[in-house]
Amino acid sequence: MQIADFKKEVGISRTIALTATATKAVKEDIISKLELKDCQTFQKSFARANLSYSVFKLESKQQKLVEILENVHGSSVVYVRSRKRTKEISDFLNRNGISSTFYHAGLSGKERDERQAAWIGNQTRVVVATNAFGMGIDKPDVRTVVHMDLPDTLEAYYQEAGRAGRDEKKAYAVALYHNQDTTELKDRAERSVVSKEDLKRTYQALANFYKLAIGSQSFSSFEFDFEQFTTTYNLSSVTTFSAMKKLSDEGLIQLTDGFYEQSRMSFILEKPEIYTYQVANPKLDPILKSLMRLYGGELFANYLPIKEKEIASLLKTDVRQVKKWLQFLHDQKVIDYQTSSDSQRITFLTPRQDVENLPIDNKQIEWRRNLAMEKAQAVVDYMTTDQCRTNVFQRYFDEEPEATCGICDIDLSRRAQKDLTTEQVKNILVAKSSSFSELKTEFISYSEEQILAQLRILLEDGYIIENNGVYSLK
Repeated sequence: MQIADFKKEVGISRTIALTATATKAVKEDIISKLELKDCQTFQKSFARANLSYSVFKLESKQQKLVEILENVHGSSVVYVRSRKRTKEISDFLNRNGISSTFYHAGLSGKERDERQAAWIGNQTRVVVATNAFGMGIDKPDVRTVVHMDLPDTLEAYYQEAGRAGRDEKKAYAVALYHNQDTTELKDRAERSVVSKEDLKRTYQALANFYKLAIGSQSFSSFEFDFEQFTTTYNLSSVTTFSAMKKLSDEGLIQLTDGFYEQSRMSFILEKPEIYTYQVANPKLDPILKSLMRLYGGELFANYLPIKEKEIASLLKTDVRQVKKWLQFLHDQKVIDYQTSSDSQRITFLTPRQDVENLPIDNKQIEWRRNLAMEKAQAVVDYMTTDQCRTNVFQRYFDEEPEATCGICDIDLSRRAQKDLTTEQVKNILVAKSSSFSELKTEFISYSEEQILAQLRILLEDGYIIENNGVYSLK
């Protein structure tokens, strides 16, 4: 936001601004904020002639993933939202004979480097990863990129899917979803933007927590315990975390890195395996029981923020010992433990404000909320469209399409529907009566709906009959 001022201060007369993806609004914003005068815009087409986009709405995503990887050979990236899911999906693929590893930001730098190198060197075929994987990686021969969970924006999806086929050979970008995924996506977008009431409530609670009077001195700094704060005032951890980040963005408070790095953990082993481990390691039984007592079964499904101080209190020991136990369990691959910084402080950058007069832009908050919802809806629209998927991207990024791509699932479906005729189906049934499964094998390049449509026509016109699921000429 200060680049334009920097340019004036240093005396820079020429500027080039580059970005991977930009909508019309983003391009206008870049030009405006950088104060670019009489500028020219150069934009490469968002169409990729070799990249086929497909979307499947289904319940059994994992089986579909195996089917995709068995049908399309070569390197692949599979994107999921949670770190725990990276391991689950990778283990599933390995059990099904598909060489796989997992990758996320919670791994050590050495582990990430080793797994990335094995994948780039084709020692591992598939990497299952969060969106922490991919930036700056230019492996040209990726044949498939599969999204098992919906991304938050079309910008993110286009960039992640675009890691397939950089060698200009045929490649596939596939998204798998079901109805609940679209609902959860919209809910995440709604929760991602904090309201002014949440900001006021959080700011007032902070002032009360440190007993700051209105107009108190600027740059007052205090040690900060997030859990104690939220518990004291019965505040939602998720909402409060977002509100404090927003108050920091607005220049009202400053937070040390420790605030953003709260300790988090999740079980790697499943419940039966945990029980076996407890029996074999009785000295660690108390801390494992404490973890399950404090945080419950959700630790087996998600990463949860934890407080070493709270665990130490329950076990009647000190925080240092708790951290040693947790790190040991992490090294033993029992849990995934991501430790926070020890230093958490908050500084009030301005005199304490009256919450009714907080210098916060209501229009900006509402604009951000609407923008988040629009971006989520754009993802849903892409997943459910009946238009050429490449054209959807082109229009989203302010490019007028000249033609459909001809290789996405929508275009292939239309072409197949146009080409499949009742004569083709009749020709198969002349040779022998066939079940629907057998017809699907005969017409593998056509969808079930297209085959059923031709069967309905033949049935209605009286050319064929159906008996116990077998179709025959009349």
